[in-house]
Order: sequence, then structure tokens, then C-alpha cells
Amino acid sequence: MVRKMTHGIKERNELIRTLKEKENQIEFQKAELTERQTELEESLDRYADLYDFAPSAYLTLDEKGRIIEINQTGAELLTVDKKGSYEIPFIYFLSHNDVTKFFTAQQKVRHSNSRTTEEFSLKVKNNEPVYVHAVITPVHNYVSKNINYRLSLVDITEKKEIERALIESEQRFRIMAESAPVMIWMSDTNNNLLYANSSKLRFLGKSFNEIKDQGWLSLIHPHDKDKFFKIFSKALEEWKKFSIEMRIKDRNNEYSWIIREGVPYLLPDGKTSRLIGSEIDITDRKKTAILMEKSLREKEVLLKEIHHRVKNNLQIISSLLNLQLNFVINKEVSEVLKSSQARIRSMALIHEKIYKSSEFSTINFSEYVKELVSFLFKTYRRKSANIRLDMNLADINLDINISVSLGLIINELITNSLKHAFPDERKGEIKIFLSEKNNDLELIVSDNGVGVPNGLDIKKTNSLGLELVDTLIEQHNGELKFECNGKTEFKILLHKNQPKNRK
Repeated sequence: MVRKMTHGIKERNELIRTLKEKENQIEFQKAELTERQTELEESLDRYADLYDFAPSAYLTLDEKGRIIEINQTGAELLTVDKKGSYEIPFIYFLSHNDVTKFFTAQQKVRHSNSRTTEEFSLKVKNNEPVYVHAVITPVHNYVSKNINYRLSLVDITEKKEIERALIESEQRFRIMAESAPVMIWMSDTNNNLLYANSSKLRFLGKSFNEIKDQGWLSLIHPHDKDKFFKIFSKALEEWKKFSIEMRIKDRNNEYSWIIREGVPYLLPDGKTSRLIGSEIDITDRKKTAILMEKSLREKEVLLKEIHHRVKNNLQIISSLLNLQLNFVINKEVSEVLKSSQARIRSMALIHEKIYKSSEFSTINFSEYVKELVSFLFKTYRRKSANIRLDMNLADINLDINISVSLGLIINELITNSLKHAFPDERKGEIKIFLSEKNNDLELIVSDNGVGVPNGLDIKKTNSLGLELVDTLIEQHNGELKFECNGKTEFKILLHKNQPKNRK
């Protein structure tokens, strides 16, 4: 009996211990389940936040197209209260023209059981359309056995506005280009023609299909192709405007001269390059220029011949004077003839310079002065034997009118020094200084000879040479300063382009 009772107590204690263990396990599982539930609720909260404030609008529609779920972004896009939007048909927010398009997309999803994409316009903001890109996905409701629809909407209004602006800009460009009198074209960077306006097509006598892509290149004159390709490539490389004169075959199957200009630009994607340009027919202008150039060459040849003949005639006169000198005994007459010969030589030398030069309007005056003075020293070689020459001449070009005047002035002053400043073969020095500043020429001729009589008035002198100097200076609105202080110095200032009007 005692054994049975002892055995029963043991079984009861074992049962109590087992129950406590089970109770502990249940408590542990309960705590674990509570923790998992908390984590799940936190995860759901995070998902809800992500779902609600995602950058895309999310809606769920029932089989009849009514809203049964919407995130906060979607409510803001449709400008409705989130809770108040339930049961509202989605087509209520669509523009009238897009309702049929939505039903068609809905049926497509139902029958294909796969997602589809479409663009819609919504009437939600002050009657101004909002454009959206929609992804429609089927969602099976296993309770009701129906198919719901999940919509993901992205606002593409700004993109649409940009596209519309680009289309309007292209339309304006085409209207302007088609009405423009000049030829307008557009190409890619590989020289494929993408557009040509009516003016260009009329000029070429071609349809666009005949010259599109690289067909327009075949119309370029063979001698101008390499030049065009080089300039075209350089414009792209340096991203600069280019301009070129070239020949292309026109509607008469003849080569006409044009000026082709182009400039590179980028499309809105920032990666694709294009070139847009214009062309002007300059054939008539080119023909006129060729005729004028031919006429100019003929006139240059004629003018050159005139200078050559003038120079020869002056040399003949100089030679005649030289022959006459052989028969003149009177010393004064001989000096007059020599002076005249020197003056003629100074003018002949200018015509000779122009004849030998490629320029017919100017001569290098410093070179002319050196040759003129060298001739004078040779003419008066006995008097000039002991005279040192010092020249400081600016390298300047002067036209024939002022060159003749200035040459005659230098001729008279140097001749005067050689004849009168150094008697009895005395030693001395003659200086010539010539400079240019702005539009003025400064000439200084001086010598350290015996000087001139006191109180000399150049305007009242009986010397033909000095009178000639004074007259030439007046013709060019010039100024003359004369000094005799240990040396004789003539300082002359001439205005290059202001000849005096003589009555």
C-alpha cells in the first residue's frame, strides 16, 4: 500500500515538473512571438512610410476600376484626400480623350495577364493637364476570384512641356527656313545631310531624297572637296563657326560659286552634335570680281608702262642736258644745267622705283633717299670728296605725290650744301634725318659748313632752289624752321595727307 502511494506521489511530481517546463516554453515562445510581432509592426510602419511617400504614385483599382488603395504621393498627384478617394473610379481623374485609351489598356492587361505601359493626361490642377507615365499590373484577388489593377504613375508633365517646346521650336525653325531667301541646311558630324530648305532644293534642282545623307557631297566641285572637308573637320574639332567659298553643281548642271557657312551645336541630350548652316549664291559677284581683277591687271601693266616711259623720257632729257654741258663754257649756265639735271634725276628715280615695285601706289622712301643722295655726291664728286654723310632714315612708304615733293626738297638742300657749304675742298659733314609720327613727316637736313648770310629770308631769296623748297612745303601745309648757329639746319614738317588747295 505504502509503495503504491509513494509511486503515485512520484508520478504527480513528475507531471508537475513537466507542466512547469511546458509553461516556461510557452512563456518563452510567447515572448518571442511578441518580439516578432513588434518587429513585423515596425517593418510594416517602415513599409507604409516608404509606400506612402515613394516618388511614384501607387494606386490599386478593383475590377471595376475604382480606387481601393492609394499612397500619399498618389493622393497629392490627384489632389484628393487619401481616405476620401476610395471607391472613386479612376477614370474620373482622366482627361476626356484618354478614357477610352485607359479602358483599352485595362482590357489588354486582363486578357494578357501581364503588365502594360501607357501615357495619360489627368485633369487635376486648375484644368491644366498633368501628364503621367503609367505602368498597369494585374493583381489576382484569390478571395473574390477577380482581377484588381495596380497602377504606378510618374509625373512627366515637365518632360512633355520640354518636348512640346522643342516641337514648337522646330516648327518655327522650319517656317522661318522655308520662307528664307538664302539656302539653309543641317547635317550630322559625319556630313550626312539631315535637312535642306526649299531655296536650296530649287537652287540644286533636286529633291531631298536625291541629296540626303552624303548625296549632297557629290555636287561639290572636285577641286573644292578637300578644302571643304578640312574646314568642316576643323570647325567640329575647335567647335567654331566656319565659312568657305566653294563651287557646287546647280540645277543647270553647271558649277556655281557659293559662300557656305556653318556652326556646330548640341541637341538637348548634350551628347549629339549637329551642324546648321546657310549658303549664298555669289556666282555673279565672283564673275564681276574676276573681270575686275583682269581689268586691274591690265591697268597695272599699263600704269607700269607709263611709269617706265616717263622715267625713260626724263632720262633722255637728263642725257640731253648732259650733252649740252659739253658745249657750255659759262660756269653759271653750267651750274643751272647741273641743277636741272639733278631735279630731273630725282623725279625719274621715283618713277623707276614704282616701275620696279609690285606696289604702284607707294615706294620705300628711305631706299629712294639713299640712291638720290648717292647720285648727288657722284654729280659733285670733287666737292663731296671730303664730306662725311650721316643718314638716319625711318623705313617708311610714301605715295608718289609726296615722294616727288620731298625728293625735290632733299635734292635742293643737299645740292645747296654740296655747292656752297664747303669751299676750297674743306672737310665737313652733312646729316639727313627722317621720321614719321602719326600723320606727320619730319625732315632735318643740316651741315657744319660755312653757314649762310646773316638775316637770310628764304621767302625773299633769289635762289631758285630755296624758292622751290618753300613752294613745295606750302603745297603740303607744311612748316619750315631754319637755324644757323654753328651749323646750318633746315627742319621741315609735312602733313602726309593734307595737300594745300591752291587757287
